[in-house]
This record gives sequence, C-alpha cells and structure tokens, in this order.
Amino acid sequence: MKLSKTVPIVAAFAVVMAFARASEAEDDDEPLPAPTAAPVAAPFHAPFQASMALDVIWRPDRGYDVFTDAQVSAGFGLTFARTFTARGSRIEFGAEVGWRLDGVAGRFAQRFNSALWTNTFTGGVHVRLAVAPFFLPFVRVAGGGAITETRLTADDSSGALVGNAWSAVGIAGLGVMLRTPNGFAREGVGSRVGFAFSVEGGAQLFSTTTLVVTPEAPRDDRVAREQIPLRSATLGDVQQSAPYMRMAAGFVF
Repeated sequence: MKLSKTVPIVAAFAVVMAFARASEAEDDDEPLPAPTAAPVAAPFHAPFQASMALDVIWRPDRGYDVFTDAQVSAGFGLTFARTFTARGSRIEFGAEVGWRLDGVAGRFAQRFNSALWTNTFTGGVHVRLAVAPFFLPFVRVAGGGAITETRLTADDSSGALVGNAWSAVGIAGLGVMLRTPNGFAREGVGSRVGFAFSVEGGAQLFSTTTLVVTPEAPRDDRVAREQIPLRSATLGDVQQSAPYMRMAAGFVF
C-alpha cells in the first residue's frame, strides 16, 4: 500500500525535472545580444583662429637711410581668421582680417632722433590643404591700407617735425600650418580649443610713400593759435614693398 502511493509522487517529480531541463536547454540556445559599438567622437572642427605674428621684413630701399642703416626690421601683428568649408573637408577656404605695426628708428643729420612707424590694416582670403590633420600648406592673399607716421625730434629740445602718409597695400604669401588634430581636453570647453603654429614667406607691395613733415603743434592751444604757420618739408619717398617672413602662433576654436 505504501509503495503504490510513492510511485505517482516519484513520477510527477521526474516530469517536473524533465521540463526544467528542457527550459534550460532552450535558454542556452538563445543567441547572445550583439555588442554595441562605442560612440565615435566627431572630428575636431575649429573654424575660427586668433593668432599673434612676428614679421621679419627686408628693407632694401635707400629711403630708409634717414632712419636707420639696417636693412632688416621687425613687426608685430594680430590676425583673426574664419574658415567656411564643411567639417572634415581636406580643402579649407577662409577669410581673415589683420593688423601689423612695424618701424625703424635712428639718427638723422646728427641733430635729430628719427622714427618711422607703419600701421597696416588688411583683409584677405586663404586656402589650406589638409595633407594630414595636423599639417596644412596654405596660400594667402590680402589687401588694405597703411598709415606711416614720421617723427624727427631735435636734440636741443627745440621741437619736433611730424607727418603722416597713407599707402595702399597688397600681400601674397605661401606657408605651412601645424595644427593640433584634437582639442586640449576630451570634454568641456577644452575639447573645442586647439593650438596652431605657422611659418610663411611672401611679398608685400606698397604704393609709394611720400614723407612730408611739419613742425609739431604746441600742446597749449593759445600758443598754437598765435604761432606763425611754418612751411612743410619733404624727406623724400620710401618704397615699403619688400619680401617678408612671418611666424605666427595662436588658438583655433
């Protein structure tokens, strides 16, 4: 009697175990989910550039003898540029605006301290070829105007001769830019800011600059009104057209 009651229980337990094993087998046959690819960061895109430049200018014209015997002068400049091509394009077209100050100083006729300073304002375009993400040869052309300031100060403190002249300017250059392919950081503002350095050589073309000076007006308005006007003097022409080399460094963002 006890044996007949035990048999159905054992059979039921065996059936339950069989179903459990079949269910486990079906779970083992289910395919594993495909691994998801890690998100790929968008390529670094920095259409804006702000840079400082040091220009070395060769001055072959003898008109500079009034101010200096040196044939080489230096200039400091600022440039802001913007590219307009799409992200990832190998050819970059852009526009820029710039300012540069350069000058020379020396002695004239053993009686005057002489100085000649030129402020140049330009706007132009550039084309860059991204041979590699960090290596970009480029060509640049620009045009604008320049204001040249002349000053001769007498040793005996008797006064100074001053003058301003305007010139048209054209610039053409070839160079190479080295640019960081990524930002300074992986996240945040630093991920959108990089560094750029360039070396450029070319020529600047100026219209003839005629240097005309007159006695500097007194600071006292009453004395200036009573002063008898004096005639101007011409120091001659200066040809500021010359070859140059430029080194620039700045940020892209």
